[in-house]
Amino acid sequence: MSDRRTLLKAAVPVGLAAITAACGPLDKARSLLTPDDREQVAVLADASLAPVFPAFKADFERANPHVLLSVSLLSSGAIMKTILGGKRFDAVLLAGDTFAVPLVDAGHIKIGTMRPIASNWLVIATAGSSTLELQTPQDLLHDTVRRIGVADWEQSSLGIYSRQALENLDMWEVLAAKRAKSKDERELTERLLGGKVDAALLYSSSGSTAEEVINSQAPVPEHSHRPIIYYAGTARETKYPITLSQFSNYLISQWGQRHFADAGYRMLNLR
Repeated sequence: MSDRRTLLKAAVPVGLAAITAACGPLDKARSLLTPDDREQVAVLADASLAPVFPAFKADFERANPHVLLSVSLLSSGAIMKTILGGKRFDAVLLAGDTFAVPLVDAGHIKIGTMRPIASNWLVIATAGSSTLELQTPQDLLHDTVRRIGVADWEQSSLGIYSRQALENLDMWEVLAAKRAKSKDERELTERLLGGKVDAALLYSSSGSTAEEVINSQAPVPEHSHRPIIYYAGTARETKYPITLSQFSNYLISQWGQRHFADAGYRMLNLR
């Protein structure tokens, strides 16, 4: 299909009562289950969601003691490749629709299950130890900024958005000699903190899991790139459609959205 709006249309809104984290009887029920007794749900998620997945996993498994979430964090491009290569999965959480549409077209994701769950935005970031002061993206042109980190603009959603922004700001070619490509957000963050680049284009949430301080120096104008929306989808061949529907509902519930906000993402207005 070619209509992205049809493929990535949000599912029917749901109530939140069934998603609340529980204790007492459910904790006791979990203690009676072995890992082999639980639903082994394989989730492939964009690596930029690393700050929130521990909370998601803890919440959802506490409320659903029969479920064990197995989460693999990769770039959205790597997720697409591994699924097209035959990897088994039950759910995907992708940054943007660039890599989601081919998976729907190839029949790996059930049509109608792709729904928006959160959004993000780009910032110009430096390491906490840096003395640079960058107030706008144009400050990257200064001679004091020698190397600028950008995620892979072919395989990484972060890199795709970064390139769109710099091109629309007429800075992509001008900064060609300064650009240093990293394969994904995780590697880019490591290079920034390790002093291999002076500044980097990162998500606003990127500093949430860094062991060292990352300074968000300046926002990148949001009109310079497509909206950064995260989508969740269900595998067409999953054995756990009911559980995954509940998980998707949890992500857009007040509890899931609160975790997104706490980690530096933007909640969606889903009402």
